[in-house]
Amino acid sequence: MTIALVAAVLVGVLYSLSSVDVMAEVEKAYADALEEARQNQAEAEEAAANAQRQTDDAPAPEDEPDTPQDVGVTLTESATEVRLDPGEDETGSLFALQTVTTGSDPDTGAAWTTYQTTLYLVPENANLIGVLLNTGEALPDHIFDKLGLTELASWDQGSVTAQPGENGGVDVSDSRVDMPELISDDQIEFLRLDLTQTGDQLVLGDLLPTEDLSPFSDRGVEALTQTLTNGAWSQDTDLVREGDTLIGSDADEVITLSVFDTRGIGVAPGAGADSLTLGVTHSADTAEDGNADRVAIMVDDSALNHPDLPIATHTTDAEDQVHFDIADDVPGTLVLLSGEQDGQGGALLTVYLLPPDVSLGTNASDAELRAARDAGMTRIGAFDLAVHLAPQITSNVAIQNSALLVA
Repeated sequence: MTIALVAAVLVGVLYSLSSVDVMAEVEKAYADALEEARQNQAEAEEAAANAQRQTDDAPAPEDEPDTPQDVGVTLTESATEVRLDPGEDETGSLFALQTVTTGSDPDTGAAWTTYQTTLYLVPENANLIGVLLNTGEALPDHIFDKLGLTELASWDQGSVTAQPGENGGVDVSDSRVDMPELISDDQIEFLRLDLTQTGDQLVLGDLLPTEDLSPFSDRGVEALTQTLTNGAWSQDTDLVREGDTLIGSDADEVITLSVFDTRGIGVAPGAGADSLTLGVTHSADTAEDGNADRVAIMVDDSALNHPDLPIATHTTDAEDQVHFDIADDVPGTLVLLSGEQDGQGGALLTVYLLPPDVSLGTNASDAELRAARDAGMTRIGAFDLAVHLAPQITSNVAIQNSALLVA
């Protein structure tokens, strides 16, 4: 209690007391005021001491660790390439992870495969491959965030979707695209992660190193097979590697490839009455199956823009039907040229696409054939006639028959 407060207390006491008791009451009030002031001062001193002890006991601030500064990665992107320049003090690693996700919808009969590549900066203490290999079947949410990965860029590389067509058959849409080339003075690890979509869950398949992030060259050709068994249709989506052959069953089947994929594969549908939809680089073996098969060969401008494509040779029966479906933006006439050989003495019936301003006679010499090729006539198919007869060939454009003159 302060001196002013003590005085105020004394004044109040003086006015309230009689003259006889003044001195006794003054002494008592004065003693009480002094005792309260001492207690308040002691409490204040104790609080100050406690505060000082807390300050003295606090740990001293640690010095900042002497670690390299993470300056990240600089990306310079053009239409065809992405250059990556990690900072001089960057200790992380570069990973390009391509996720290939397959799924299907049993209600609609659709099946699909999607492709996406994401470029990550992985801290040096993060074991990306080890974590992915030990996550179990389901891919945990935010797994890459938990590893401390930094996403640098991402590319949607499209998809392949196959579904039953409105008028029968199968419709295939293919939106796959290549991504820019990744270039860096530092090593970039390429990984492919195969996933299967089951409802809302992604189930892990393979995690494999790869050398090519193209959805075309690394994956193979998508093939959708619908099979009629005991009056009921079932379907399956297969991935056929370049140079391989898709083998069918003895049932009636509808097989549709990703038709504008330019890698060569073969289809041998089996003994049923089958229907195939192919591209110009895909071969068909429908001979000796005892049934009439239908083959549609889709022709777009890739056959014209890439005349060096490996054109397939087909083996068929006379009862089979082969239809060349020429895209609307590809003008020309179909030429069925007999008399050519396969290089080993076997007879061929060769199919060419003849541009509107180029001609070839009904009987053509080797020189005329070479001149027509030089002028833009493009080979789009061939049929092996060494043992089997040619099928019935139709097209949505005019067809011309020609024969190669034997010298």
